[in-house]
Amino acid sequence: MGELDLSNIKTIIQSLKDGIKEYRDSDKFKEMLDTMAKFYRYSYGNMILIMSQRPTATYCGSMKFWNSMGRYVKRGEKGIKIICPAPYIQTVELADNKGRLILDENGKPKTKEELIMSFKVGNTFDISQTYGKELNLGCKELVGEGLNTKDFFVVMKEIANVNEIKLETIENGAKGWFNPIENNIVIKEGMSDLQTTKTVIHETAHSVVFSDDETAKTFNRSQHEIIAESVAYVVCKRFNLDTSDYSFNYINGWAHSNDSEIEKCIDCIAQTSTNIISKMENKLGLKPELEVKKELYNSNSQKKVKSRCYGNRKNKQKEMK
Repeated sequence: MGELDLSNIKTIIQSLKDGIKEYRDSDKFKEMLDTMAKFYRYSYGNMILIMSQRPTATYCGSMKFWNSMGRYVKRGEKGIKIICPAPYIQTVELADNKGRLILDENGKPKTKEELIMSFKVGNTFDISQTYGKELNLGCKELVGEGLNTKDFFVVMKEIANVNEIKLETIENGAKGWFNPIENNIVIKEGMSDLQTTKTVIHETAHSVVFSDDETAKTFNRSQHEIIAESVAYVVCKRFNLDTSDYSFNYINGWAHSNDSEIEKCIDCIAQTSTNIISKMENKLGLKPELEVKKELYNSNSQKKVKSRCYGNRKNKQKEMK
């Protein structure tokens, strides 16, 4: 790993930026954008309605829309109520600026058709309420087992300074979240060790950033997500865990393919990563690579000395015989 300093972190961040650019140029990313572009963009008012009824919603669409995408609403699912435009054509009589009807050559009022905007209550459904064709929306779960997540939770709870890190059943597609009101972290149960570890670090990064009100206020929602996932990538990379398949996609989505969005977050990413890595090394007993090599060298040297001593004893015994 090498000794921890800012230059190490900046090197990893550069590899992150290079990886994101490479991913952005790939056909896989273009396919994801084509899929996401088909989703309807809801108004602010409807976004509030959706979140108030289903806070965990991610991708929403009508039943007709989902059918066109090769997916179908599960039996028994209730629609999320939204306000839908319902325009209609109305014939109106023309009048002059004094309110008098304008007549045609036959003495009849002239008319015109106007588009009248009206609204009605409609239903939309979150992707978690559907089944069918797998869509390329990015961020497929990471695969990797063999990590000690139980002890890891205990340590990260202390680093995140939260009341609890708990596993729960989450069915909406989210991997977890940090709740600043209750000051806890919720992680989706049943994920691989690698995905679970990365998600805990992601949410810990949120907690660390939000612990400083002034810093937290300087970033918008997208930037907070860029910071948290970038920190997760950097920390995991530091400990030889590769999350690039997930992280590049996730960061790209929140950055909207805009490099300047990532650049605005670099200092916070570096600072938060260094903070978390230092505490993890200390609390988990992890050591920089140079220290490990030194211990191995000393250990091997002692074995050689013992071996030589043992050999000398054997020679002397032969001489005595």
